[in-house]
Parts: sequence; structure tokens; C-alpha cells
Amino acid sequence: SAAVRAQALAWLGLAYEKLKDVDIWALYATYDEACIEATPHSLLAGECFARLERALKEDYLGNGGGALPADIEAKVTRLRALAAPIAPGPTKL
Repeated sequence: SAAVRAQALAWLGLAYEKLKDVDIWALYATYDEACIEATPHSLLAGECFARLERALKEDYLGNGGGALPADIEAKVTRLRALAAPIAPGPTKL
């Protein structure tokens, strides 16, 4: 199911984030992005996004602050919208 797939992707993203100091490329970002796209607007998508955004800022900015490169910022903006929960609509009687 989509929920199981998204959970697996989230776990893979977490595992690769923890291994990034071993130079296992940036697979954590690939898995976190896939997690968000697999279950948009879910609690899990929000968790994957928070981890991805934090890791990207660490990778590109370190502790120095500043702005992300334009292409990375565009990706973060797109994924933030996909990860954001959707407020329930009004109930119809």
C-alpha cells in the first residue's frame, strides 16, 4: 500500500541521513523526497520534509546561515507545499 511504501521510504531516508558522514552520497534526500511524494499532505510527509529541509540546510549552509541555492530553494518550496497538511473542509449536513 502507499502508506507502507511511504513509511519504508521514510526509514530509508533516516538511515541514509545518519550515514551521510560516511559519504554514502545524498540518498537520504532522494528517499525523503519520494516519501513526501508518496503520501502528500500526511503526517509522515511532514516528518520527511522536516528532516529533508534540516539536512539540506546543514549540507548547503552549515552553521553560517544565508540562502540556499535557487534550485534547491525551489525544490524545498515545492516539497513544503506537498508536505503541508490539508485542513479539512466544512462539514456538510
